[in-house]
Amino acid sequence: MAQLIDFSAALIEPADIRAAGFAGVVGYFSESRPGTNFGAKRLRRDYCDRLRDAGLEIVTNYQYGKGETADWRGGYDGGARHAETALRLHFEAGGPGYRPLYAPVDDNPSLEDWTNLIAPFLRGWASVVGLEWTGVYCNARCIDWALEDGVARWFWQHNWSGDPSINGDHPQAHLHQIEIDQRQVDGVGVDVNEALKDDYGQWSAARQPGGDTT
Repeated sequence: MAQLIDFSAALIEPADIRAAGFAGVVGYFSESRPGTNFGAKRLRRDYCDRLRDAGLEIVTNYQYGKGETADWRGGYDGGARHAETALRLHFEAGGPGYRPLYAPVDDNPSLEDWTNLIAPFLRGWASVVGLEWTGVYCNARCIDWALEDGVARWFWQHNWSGDPSINGDHPQAHLHQIEIDQRQVDGVGVDVNEALKDDYGQWSAARQPGGDTT
């Protein structure tokens, strides 16, 4: 099972990522929010080219706000606005068409939050990138809600729900974040993710629209 890392504090040398045994990165294609200075937000074309030259996979992820400023709190309009930024930064970095862009639900939201804000946020996201390419980072319960509402097609599951009963691999998840800040690569703290499908959104698997996901 391939493992990828995600990180935001600083860029990591591609050779060191390979040497650590990882297949690639889930990269941030978003700017640092005010008051922060993440060295790996955003990933740019020169670094992405170096990753690919080293034989590493890249997956596009976006997150600007957090907590009280979480992107999903902007509802439909916020989803469309953030998706426009994510898509622009994805293409500027050399990302291909016909790849999912994972939107952030970096929380354990209530059903009320889901219904009133997050589902509309994902519909706004899909209005820009297309439902076929709408991904979401969220817990397993939110994956179920997204499937029920038909608002996303790609799923990156996080494992810090606080409810161990839902922390196993969700059958529809493409990626599963199984470890947060427990190790470092090149001196940078990383999270570890397992790829659960053959196609989990990696750039190298770009394809024409209309095909089924694996």
